[in-house]
Formats: sequence, structure tokens, C-alpha cells
Amino acid sequence: MARRATGTEDEDISGAEFVRRYDLSEVDWKEKWDRIYINEKDKEKLINYGLLEQQLQAASFDQMTLSRHGAVLLSGPPGTGKTTLAKGAAYKLAEEIDREALGLERVVFKQIEVRNLFSSDHGDTPKLVEEAFDRVIKGGQRGHTYQVVLLDEVESLFANRGLLGDTDPMDAIRAVNTALDCLDALSDLDNIYVIATSNQPGAVDSAFVDRTDEQIYIGNPEPKHRRQILEDIFTSLEEAFETQLSPTDEHIETLVRLSDGFSGRRMRKSVLSALARETSTVRDPATLSIDQLLREFKHKREMLDNAGNDYIQLGVTPDQPNDASNDNDQEGATE
Repeated sequence: MARRATGTEDEDISGAEFVRRYDLSEVDWKEKWDRIYINEKDKEKLINYGLLEQQLQAASFDQMTLSRHGAVLLSGPPGTGKTTLAKGAAYKLAEEIDREALGLERVVFKQIEVRNLFSSDHGDTPKLVEEAFDRVIKGGQRGHTYQVVLLDEVESLFANRGLLGDTDPMDAIRAVNTALDCLDALSDLDNIYVIATSNQPGAVDSAFVDRTDEQIYIGNPEPKHRRQILEDIFTSLEEAFETQLSPTDEHIETLVRLSDGFSGRRMRKSVLSALARETSTVRDPATLSIDQLLREFKHKREMLDNAGNDYIQLGVTPDQPNDASNDNDQEGATE
């Protein structure tokens, strides 16, 4: 199979690029783990499933007893850090797995490029799906390698067949069936842990959800995590540009309140917007003031509050309550 090496990344280039591969000993994804601010128990559980799956597979523990598939689904609105969290978890797993004791030579991360699997040619999509998974399956058959596999925006690949209408091509249904068969094949192999993400869990086929060992909701960040995100931003700005924001506790509390309902990504982009609003801060980011940030967050808050159903809200899906009514639910993240 032809390969193209780009830094630490190998991409399959025989035909479409289906699987992106990283050797986790050659990438530094520590920040992808450390700078995700969500419920620590959820982060721990994501790691624990990977460690437990490896132990069960290494012991040749039968799949049926615990009905395990070695797959976890991260769901939630866009911008909450699901993809980044998956990569960070892979990096953390590579650190924690005892390779010598388990006879592992390497730990790799593979991302199936779902968008490349769909073809307008009749019958091609199921074949492409099978080919993509086959590249992961072959890696598992070789042994001595632990694979963390990311299926990003899984609703594209495992579309809810109950929502597919007469106008949808039969290929779409066949592709889902093929992908489910491939997921079952992965679960029979050693040293494979699948992390899937979805922005629209209702659009994911129930047969896929039922196969996942755990479903973890990653929502918009709650107040304490919004504070952590702000502190993270202020620290980075000070290190890079020697900004002198010096926010008081009152300033922080105001920013936390104004950003209620924002995704972590939207919070960071709101600071970017404050920097871009005036030429002076573009030319010298060190001149950014806390008053400018407060004005920008207030502006973004007004945009969100005045948004109608036709407006693409800032990281909030129409059926997703914000923190004002959901502070006790699962906790949010940032990218």
C-alpha cells in the first residue's frame, strides 16, 4: 500500500485518503488533554474504558459476558471539545498503558476520514466503508499495536436508518449495515479502542448507539469551567504578548455570566473578536483591555439573547438547554 509520510503522520494515498494515522510516541497532544475543561470523572472514565478494554482483550476475556464492543460515544453540541478530547485521551492512554507488560510495541491513533467514504457512483459507498475499516482491522491482526480509532461526526457514517426516506439512495442503508458489520469485526480483535463523536446523537442509528459501551455527554461549559477557560486565555495572552488585563473577581464573574450558553470554542472566538474589533489591538494585542473584553462579551450575549430560531446560535442547539437551566447536568468542554 502506498504511503506518504508527513512529519509524524502517515496517510494512505492508494485511492481516496481514508485513514489518517499518528504514532502517539511522536506527537505532543498533552494540551489536547490538559486544556479540555469538563467533568473530571468523564475524562477519567474515557481513559478507564481504554485501559479496561486492553486488559480484557489481553486476557482473552470473552466479548459476550459483558457485551463489550470497545467503543465510547461522545455527544454534544458543536464547539465543546469532543474531537480534541478524543485525541487527548489517545495521548493520555499512550502514557498510561504498560507496553512492556502487555507486549505492545507502539500505540497509534487512527482517524477514519468519514467524508471521503461517500460516492455518487452506485454501490461504491459500502465498498469504500469496508476498505476504510479493513485498514484498521489489518492493523489489529498484526498484533503488538494498540490502536485508538476516532470516528468523528459519526452520524454521517451511522445515519439513523429510520430517518432515511424513499429519496435516499439504497447505498446509504447498505453503508450503515456495512459499517455496523465492520464495527463488530473490530470488537473481535485485540488492542482496538473506538471513540466516536456526534453533534446530532438523534441522527445516529440506534444499532450503533446500542453497540457503544458508554455514551458521554459533552455539553457547553458550566460556570466553573468557563472561569477556567478565561484563566487559560488570559495566561496565554500574557505569555505571548505581555498583556496586562488584571481582571478583578467581579470582572471574571461578569464574563462568566455573559458567556452563559457559549461553547468553549465560542468563548475563545469572542476574545479573538475583541482583538479584531479595533486596529490598535490588532497591531498590538498587549493593549487589549478588560473593558474591551466586557463590551465584546456583552455584544455576543445580546446576539444570543436576540437570536430567533433561524439564527445559528453560538454553540447552542435548539433543543439544548443552557446553563441557566442545566447547571447540574453533565459538564461542558472547550476546544
